[in-house]
Amino acid sequence: MKEGHENRIVQLEAELAGCRHELQQAREGNLILDNIIETSIDPITVLDSDGRIVRANPAFLDLLGCKSDTIQQKEPLLLAFVAEGEHETTYGEPVTIDQAYYEKSIEMTGRLFKNGKIENHEFYVARFDKKLVPVEGNLTLLRDGSGNRIGAFALMRDITQHKLQARTMKQARDFLENIFQTTDNGMFVTGDDGHIIRTNRAFGNILGYEDQELHGLHYSVLYTSRLMPDMPSPEQDLFMGKGSLQHYETQYTKKDGSIIDVEINLSLLKDTAGSTTGAVVAVRDITVRKHMEEELKRGRAELEKKVAERTANLEEVNTALRVLLKRREEDKAALEDKVLINISRLITPSMQKLKEGSLDERQRLYLDLLENNLRDIISPFLQALSLKHLQLTPMEIEVANFIKNGRNSKQIAEILEVSRKTVEFHRDNIRRKADIKNKKINLQTYLMSLQ
Repeated sequence: MKEGHENRIVQLEAELAGCRHELQQAREGNLILDNIIETSIDPITVLDSDGRIVRANPAFLDLLGCKSDTIQQKEPLLLAFVAEGEHETTYGEPVTIDQAYYEKSIEMTGRLFKNGKIENHEFYVARFDKKLVPVEGNLTLLRDGSGNRIGAFALMRDITQHKLQARTMKQARDFLENIFQTTDNGMFVTGDDGHIIRTNRAFGNILGYEDQELHGLHYSVLYTSRLMPDMPSPEQDLFMGKGSLQHYETQYTKKDGSIIDVEINLSLLKDTAGSTTGAVVAVRDITVRKHMEEELKRGRAELEKKVAERTANLEEVNTALRVLLKRREEDKAALEDKVLINISRLITPSMQKLKEGSLDERQRLYLDLLENNLRDIISPFLQALSLKHLQLTPMEIEVANFIKNGRNSKQIAEILEVSRKTVEFHRDNIRRKADIKNKKINLQTYLMSLQ
């Protein structure tokens, strides 16, 4: 019997050692779990079977803005459910808590009890400064070995930044949507298959369509039947990877069948991988501008035609004037010659005879006066006659002008880039034509006297 007791003691000691080992393992496991909970950057809380908070990590306390002893033994309903009405949030946008929010929370609680867990559930937690924090939580029921519910484990994540980003994106979308709908230019968006998925009001007004009437149609319906056989449209080229179109002019067909001139700007839409997902097209009706350009072209052509006609008329008038001026000069020269000839033939001989006759001093004085006055009257005729009768060549006229202005033969040769002998040859011809060759008359003085 004593031996039986000893065996029993040994057996109990072995079982006790096993229990100690299991207890040690449990303690080590709890220690690891404690470290995970305490160091987690996500808020974590543990609830008992009555729903009271029995454990909260530092991240959860930071989320609420409080200390551990402040929330211990508080029911989670005080945290998950907040008073009805409008509340300030951590992302700066007010939120309204209403009956629908309560009903959704109750529904989520029911799912937790039924399924044992809830994943990615969004709700609000009230901070101690009365602001609501948006969180996304995973909740799991805790059960003992017999399956009895002993509490719950909640892992949450503060999604304030996500809400801020979502608000910023919504503001950007609203801003772009406002531009899209209020711009004077028509705009439409297609998918990668070329079907229209969005249009703005201006585009509908340009083509005479109601809102969304073009949605689902292929963009080829916009083109005239005249253009379609020749081209699948410039947008099709862009779907092949050519980039974008700027200020491209083409024609669209309105709902009533009429054709209008349009100018389009087109850009491809791409996803983050660089694949084409569609295109956005801005459209401007330029029908009026095109008509004005045509009117301007016609007006310019008419103006050019009138200018050409006027120019031709002016040329004719100028030709007639030149003829008249030439004829006038010829008549003037003929008159001057006639006057000189008549004076030379009719008056000069008579005056010469008077000079040879016996005249007293008074009569001779008057005769000299008459001769001087007559010479003054005909001197312009004599100068013009002298210049004309010289009959100089263009080169001789050029040399004569240089001589008249005091240039010597060497200087003239350098200016005209000819030899000095050539200049001397022209000088001799001028003296010969002026009938002063071999006479002691200065050629420069003579030429100046002809002016």
